[in-house]
Amino acid sequence: MTGVLSFEFRHGWCSLRLDADGRRYTTRATTLVNSFEFLLDALIDIAEGANCASAIWAGEASGTFIDLAVATHETVAVVVHGMKYPDYVTADAGWMPVRGRDEFALAVPFGRLWPGLAGELDRIRREYADDSGHMPHWGWPFPMLQFRRIEELAVRFGHEAE
Repeated sequence: MTGVLSFEFRHGWCSLRLDADGRRYTTRATTLVNSFEFLLDALIDIAEGANCASAIWAGEASGTFIDLAVATHETVAVVVHGMKYPDYVTADAGWMPVRGRDEFALAVPFGRLWPGLAGELDRIRREYADDSGHMPHWGWPFPMLQFRRIEELAVRFGHEAE
């Protein structure tokens, strides 16, 4: 399942694509918050022993929750839920993080998740970031600390870092 998670950065949006068993799901986040880095932080939390972690993938007047949980000692479950109250980016004090319906789910073996993610982050760094790490189509810097940590995790599972 290498490449289960893939990303594209265009015109102030980050698209997250999930592929599993011939099914594909895509959701987009706005550059107003750094959803990309928040998702990487949640993935690292799982790798470092958290039983579950979550990130908000924030669109404009929309959004999703990306929920991660250790399903077995060797598998991470990824479930995407819509937002019951979708106005996260422009929310007032009354907004609540209530999940709506589930939109997509997949299970990824640890041994495939980290090497695939490390390769994907390396591709993003080369394609979307300039020499300083700035990502012009995203507006946020490339998350180098998270990239290095995910590379370390991937090496544990046989990935060769460059």
